[in-house]
Parts: sequence; structure tokens; C-alpha cells
Amino acid sequence: MAIAYTYDDSYLGKLITPEIEIEALADVNEIYASFSATHLAKLVPLRAYILICQRKLASPDDAFSTKLATYTQEFKNRVAIAKNATTDATSGLTLNSLSIPIARA
Repeated sequence: MAIAYTYDDSYLGKLITPEIEIEALADVNEIYASFSATHLAKLVPLRAYILICQRKLASPDDAFSTKLATYTQEFKNRVAIAKNATTDATSGLTLNSLSIPIARA
């Protein structure tokens, strides 16, 4: 089975396996099963990075620890953004912009 998502972190990306990706996707779907494909493309790689860092973590100050903290925060932020986008899309509410014409006197 091939990797389905894009991994931009050149160091951690080499450590991603299909099994890690499947686990990351399952974790993301457990949070909310209706994320769009666009949001999954951001969330699954972040969750995969978190899983790799948790498994490779050797000490509190190694590179995996630093990456874990960074990717955990980014994942939380992205989940919030994705949930808000999904809620806005399913609530039937539209976000309109206010436009005021400016005319010369």
C-alpha cells in the first residue's frame, strides 16, 4: 500500500509508513468523521508526525521533542479551523461581506 498524503517535513517524512498513515487517519476520523479532503490533507500528516515523534522520543530535549511540541500545537490549531469550517458549511449560515459604495459628492 502506498502513502496517500504529502509529507513536507523532509526528516519525518522519510519515517512515515503506510501503517502510520492509516493510524493517523483513524485518529483524525475519531475526532470528527466529516472533515473535508482538504482538511484531511493537512491533519493526517500532522497527526502522523506526532505519532512518529512520540515513538522516537528519547529525551525531553531531543529533536523529536521539539518537533512534537510544534506539531501538536499546529494540529490543535488545524483541528479547530477544520471544525469551524465544517460547522459553518453545515449550519446553513452564510458569511456575507459588507459592501458600502463610496460616491463623490
